[in-house]
Amino acid sequence: MENLVIIQNEKAITTSLKVAEVFSKEHKNVVRDIENLMNDLQQISIKDALNFEPISYQDRYGREQRAYQMNRDGFTLLAMGYTGAKALKFKLDYINPTFRTPLFFLSFFVSFLLKLYKISQNMGFDEI
Repeated sequence: MENLVIIQNEKAITTSLKVAEVFSKEHKNVVRDIENLMNDLQQISIKDALNFEPISYQDRYGREQRAYQMNRDGFTLLAMGYTGAKALKFKLDYINPTFRTPLFFLSFFVSFLLKLYKISQNMGFDEI
């Protein structure tokens, strides 16, 4: 699951394009799954679907296509619904520390460092 997470505006995020690539799925199906999740969240009165933010990209023909950017929670909701070996590996990484890979720890470590940096800036420290 390398190259799944990127840092943008001091937040760890991924996109529906990366999810499709990593889980070997067609992007249109990942978009469908995200939109289904968003509808399900609204049905249970969770109207704040900030886990998924609509974005766009240009396909290989130059056409603008829809995609989604998501935070860790959104990605987790999405990936927990997938099946297959790659999805199983993610689930094991998520629930069992003995299966966790360095990438899993890296995403949490980066989040921690970014929060620490933000706190230090608010307190007026130049260096940590």
